[in-house]
Amino acid sequence: MEPLGGQHLFVQNSVASTEIDLHGWTHDEVKNKLPNLLILCHNKGGSPIEIITGNSEKMKSIVRALCKKHGFDVDEKWNTNPGTVVIRERGVFNV
Repeated sequence: MEPLGGQHLFVQNSVASTEIDLHGWTHDEVKNKLPNLLILCHNKGGSPIEIITGNSEKMKSIVRALCKKHGFDVDEKWNTNPGTVVIRERGVFNV
């Protein structure tokens, strides 16, 4: 696990997937930083990407909206953990 930018956000890579933990982040921090992290993880081949949101419905909604805006698909069927959002594929990057 490696901390990014000295913050409380961690990205953990394994052969099978990538995990991004958003615990301790504000909604604004997630809106500003998550799109770049998703692109970075995708470019490094870390798919699927599991985003740990906690149980906040507002945070999950923000994450889903950011994924949609930037061409990432949320996999609702695969995910069995209510405190996470799972990203399976990425389409063309939308600015």
